[in-house]
Amino acid sequence: MSGFQLHLPLILILLATAVGVLTTLYGLYYLKKYGGTKQATTFTVLAATITVWAFFAMLQLTATDFALSYWAYKMLHFGSFTTAPAVLFYALSEPVRKTSPITLPEPVSS
Repeated sequence: MSGFQLHLPLILILLATAVGVLTTLYGLYYLKKYGGTKQATTFTVLAATITVWAFFAMLQLTATDFALSYWAYKMLHFGSFTTAPAVLFYALSEPVRKTSPITLPEPVSS
């Protein structure tokens, strides 16, 4: 079977890659226009790592020979293993908010 075939996983990964690119570009635009806060910087890095992951997954799906598919598979792992620390740093960049403890009503005795 030779030739290009459009199938649902390819459409979804194309959409994910496009959204990732747009999100990363928006993050870079925000950083340039408003300055780099911790949250904006780590969010942009997180979006970039997810975009790299999605791009190489797309490249692996569309590869026409084994060498390109294998190379994309190896590069896909770069995106996947950098995403976890980016999620951690993004979570840690959120400011700590004080919350009041939950108060339960007193039980009613009969």
